[in-house]
Amino acid sequence: MKKFKVTALVLALLSGIACFIVGFADSSTKDLILILGFREAFVEWVLFLLVPFFLGAASFALFIEKIKNGEKHKGLWLFGTFVLVGSAVLMFCMSKNDEIYVGSREVKSPEGRHSVIYITKDTRSGKTYNYYRRVGTFTYEYLFASDEPAEIEWGDQFFNVDGKQYPCSPYDDK
Repeated sequence: MKKFKVTALVLALLSGIACFIVGFADSSTKDLILILGFREAFVEWVLFLLVPFFLGAASFALFIEKIKNGEKHKGLWLFGTFVLVGSAVLMFCMSKNDEIYVGSREVKSPEGRHSVIYITKDTRSGKTYNYYRRVGTFTYEYLFASDEPAEIEWGDQFFNVDGKQYPCSPYDDK
């Protein structure tokens, strides 16, 4: 049980640190950050929810240990567990920002050497497709926006959209 408590506390700490790092990276760049295909806002939100969840799990383990040892004042630990886990559930239920759930889609060249990603956003005037190219391990540079899916003409080092030329990502070369 002690290993579980320590593991839960370490995971809560790591989740908090990772949440801070993703939030800092997001605020320090205008580029899009994708982690496992999800936008930085979604990853930061999940990491933020994991902190009270892991703290609640550690508190619940401590509560179980107190019951086994026959100690008094168990109600405080049970209350703490419900507050921490309940706050994670409440934060999850209260998040109504649909933009946070938007994932990315990848468009590959016919030979599969190059790719760009796009994110679809619903606006008042309809859908907007924002296109990005990869410029780092997790970062993507904004290229252009379109009201409909773009027709891409692929080249060796560049691709064309509506007569404009954009460089392919240096990360695409395999």
